[in-house]
Amino acid sequence: MAAHLNIGAMSAFGDNPKAFLHYFADYANHPGLGLGILGSIDLHNAPPMNHLSSSQHEALQELIEKVNAGKGLSVPKIAKAINNNVYTLSPDHPEGRLSTAQHYQAIGLKYLNSGLTRAKDKPMELRATKMPVTAMEYYLQAELTQRRMEYIRNSKDPILFIRKPARTDYSAVELAAEFYRYVKEMDVNWERYKDILDSDVRRLLNAGHIQKILEGEINWREATQVEMKSGSSRIM
Repeated sequence: MAAHLNIGAMSAFGDNPKAFLHYFADYANHPGLGLGILGSIDLHNAPPMNHLSSSQHEALQELIEKVNAGKGLSVPKIAKAINNNVYTLSPDHPEGRLSTAQHYQAIGLKYLNSGLTRAKDKPMELRATKMPVTAMEYYLQAELTQRRMEYIRNSKDPILFIRKPARTDYSAVELAAEFYRYVKEMDVNWERYKDILDSDVRRLLNAGHIQKILEGEINWREATQVEMKSGSSRIM
């Protein structure tokens, strides 16, 4: 079951609108987060960006280019551009109104441009997050999100949006590799978050093979490290 993790957009990014869009694009660049790593697949309620149309991708890219070029957009204005120009359709709600399309997305921004709440620090929603079953799971979800936001805020790189095909059939190996790279670039130990990972992802990372491959520690010509079976390889 998917849950919603709400983040006060202004307290997180109000003084850094570029980081707000950078975080949005970064989440889009890691669809596996909501497709098995940290959440259950729920295309009806929270389709990731790679499941939206090419025209929606184009609209996001156009907005990114404006912000990268130094256009002085605020967090509410960026949210409005996404709501009106990117969130024009939600795949499982093709006949829905614009408000429906804006609602059913992986990152919900509808509260930032509406009177649905009077709160000054209006929330953005991570809608593809796994329902926590303990207080510690909720804490770890929030902590990982905060660490990623801090990582993005400290980045000097331009915003990059990587268009990816609309898939839901990611293997556990792909998801484990994606998560390991995700935390590694933040200089964070993946084991800190093992209890909120998909069980197959956790099992693969516990085995250590994914890390060895990504860190270049495997000598593929060394028979003591690799066993060949029926045209495929197995790390020893």
